[in-house]
Amino acid sequence: GRWDEINCKHSTVYTSVPAALVPTEIADHVSQLHSEQRIVKIAKDHRGWEIELSNGLEIEFDSKFRVREID
Repeated sequence: GRWDEINCKHSTVYTSVPAALVPTEIADHVSQLHSEQRIVKIAKDHRGWEIELSNGLEIEFDSKFRVREID
């Protein structure tokens, strides 16, 4: 099936979103600028992607993986 959101914030099985499910462009961004953090939530829709890091930072990317917003 298709997924639109994966949330591992309260999971007892996964401490972060499995790397195979994170687009390379997003994984590269996180490893370069937020290397101490894990992706604990990822969501996608027709406009782009949104991730949440283990420190609570939320980053939105457009469909071309450009950062739109950091909250």
